[in-house]
Amino acid sequence: MLVLSALPVALAVLAAAPSAVAFGRRSPRSADDASLGVHHCANHQPHTLDRYPLGGPAAGCGTVVRRGVTGTERDDIVSAHNVIRRAVRDGRYADQNLPAASALPELRWDDELALVAQRWADQCRGGHDQCRDVARFPVGQNFAFVWSGGRQNWTAEALRQWFADELPLFRQADLEFRGGQDPVSGGYTGHLTQLLWADTRRVGCGFMAVADPVFCERRTYVCNYGPAGNVLFEPVYPTEASSIGPTEWEEGEV
Repeated sequence: MLVLSALPVALAVLAAAPSAVAFGRRSPRSADDASLGVHHCANHQPHTLDRYPLGGPAAGCGTVVRRGVTGTERDDIVSAHNVIRRAVRDGRYADQNLPAASALPELRWDDELALVAQRWADQCRGGHDQCRDVARFPVGQNFAFVWSGGRQNWTAEALRQWFADELPLFRQADLEFRGGQDPVSGGYTGHLTQLLWADTRRVGCGFMAVADPVFCERRTYVCNYGPAGNVLFEPVYPTEASSIGPTEWEEGEV
C-alpha cells in the first residue's frame, strides 16, 4: 500500500487489488452462473454481493455525507479514463516510458461492475474486497481513500493519483507486468497499469463520503475493471514493436 500526500486539502491512501494479479490469462465464467445468481472467484472467497447482501452504508460507517455515483459523474469517470488511454495510445507519453499503443480500446461504463464497487464502498472498510468477479470475466480494482475538505472530484482526487502520480515511477524498459512494483524506480505503479490495460473494456465505480472530525470528509473511491488487468508477465498493452496477437476478450464478449 502506498501513502501519498496529494493536494494541500487531501491525503490519499491508495491500493490496487492484489486479486487482480494472476499467472497467465483466466477464462470468463459461464453465462449460467449469471442466470443462477451464483458468484465464484478463483480464490474461493465469498463474493462481495453475497458477503454483504444488503445495500446501503454499513453500520460502522458513521455519518454519511454522500454516497453513490451520479449520471454526470459516471460520464466524467469514463471520459477521464478514455482521455488518458487515448493520449497513451497516440504516443503523448512516449518520452515517459509509455510508448504508443497499437491497440488501446476505450472503456465503457458497466452497471454490474458499479453495483459491486458500490457495495464494497458502502462497507467503509478500506483496502480491497476478496471476490468481485462477474460471470463474464474476472474483475480488477483500483481503490483510494481521500481525506479532504474540498469539493469531490473524481478526476482530481482519484484518477489523477492512479495515473499522474504513478507516471514518474513507471521507469521499466518494457510493458510486462511484474506485480506492480517498478523494477527500476521501486515505486508502485499497479493503478496505472490497470487503468491502461488493453484487454480491459469496462469500468464501474462506487463512492462513499463520511464525516471526519479532522479533514471534514473521508472519501472512498472504488473502480472495478473488467476483464481484469495486472496479469503477471503479460504486457499492459500492445505496441507496433511487439508481437502480440489478437486480444482474448473480443468486444462482443464484454
